[in-house]
Amino acid sequence: MRLNKENIYTGTSLEIFNKIRSALELKKIKYEYDIINHNTDSFLVQRGVPRSMSGNPQNSGNIFEIYVAKKDKEEAEYYLKSQKLL
Repeated sequence: MRLNKENIYTGTSLEIFNKIRSALELKKIKYEYDIINHNTDSFLVQRGVPRSMSGNPQNSGNIFEIYVAKKDKEEAEYYLKSQKLL
């Protein structure tokens, strides 16, 4: 959890992630992001649900998250929806 930040995107599409970041930069809305890579887990550790070794070519196991300041969330969401990115 990030202090004074709100999540505006969580997804697996690198293309949408990059489009949202570009749009926020264009509007000069500051943001932070995380990229969670589940492929870095050791194959020897047995936790959670077993997954296919072939993977998913669309996202390669990455989850992308984008955060903006609480005060900017409404403006960011309005703009991103107007650009059909959310």
